[in-house]
Amino acid sequence: MSSDDASERQREIGRRVAQWRARRGLTRRRFAELCERSLSWVDKVESGERGLLRLPMLERVAEVLHVSVGDLTGTTEVRQAGHCLDLFEISAIRSAVQSYQAISRVFVPSAAEITEPPNLDRLTQQVTYAYTVFQNAHWPLLSQTLPRLLTTAQTAVAAYPGADDQARRARSLLSQAYQVTASTLCKLREFDLAWLAAERGFVLAEETGDSLLISDAARRVATGLMEMKLGFKRS
Repeated sequence: MSSDDASERQREIGRRVAQWRARRGLTRRRFAELCERSLSWVDKVESGERGLLRLPMLERVAEVLHVSVGDLTGTTEVRQAGHCLDLFEISAIRSAVQSYQAISRVFVPSAAEITEPPNLDRLTQQVTYAYTVFQNAHWPLLSQTLPRLLTTAQTAVAAYPGADDQARRARSLLSQAYQVTASTLCKLREFDLAWLAAERGFVLAEETGDSLLISDAARRVATGLMEMKLGFKRS
């Protein structure tokens, strides 16, 4: 391999490192800390100025990014960033959907224990943003957006108990968060998890009394059930 070829390969690996770091939602500083290296080291690796010459270091970077060495070197099939999620990203969504807060309110902190209740106007913007990202089919970005959105919306429901307007609004926003999550998971063919998210969205929608929200949630539950049955038939 010529020096030019080696330099180009080094730059390609650096670009892949930068892509996966961004996809995992890691800042350069946090990535440097996890790799136990300096910030300048990260800059040099991602720019291709410095190569990952030693296999142990390459393996360490791959471990931090939750990918294989082949994903960084290009020796395995490249996962296109705009078209799929990997198991690590789906696992993050699964954890948010299956959290104890979602299963039972026994596990949810009381309103008095929440020192900074989520701002419902800001949460509304976050829900709208999630729908926009979904409509643009930017799945990796959704993998970062949805877990945070679900956690924040779950906290909002805990922070605004009762049956007043704020409580209904918080439940509506969490229902919508579950619904966009269900739609995303259906697209990714994670039908069992999609149905679970849809069902939780439906329960919350019923609590709001909003007929349009209930209708949307019921449609997603039906879609989830239908896709699950079709999935079983295909298998």
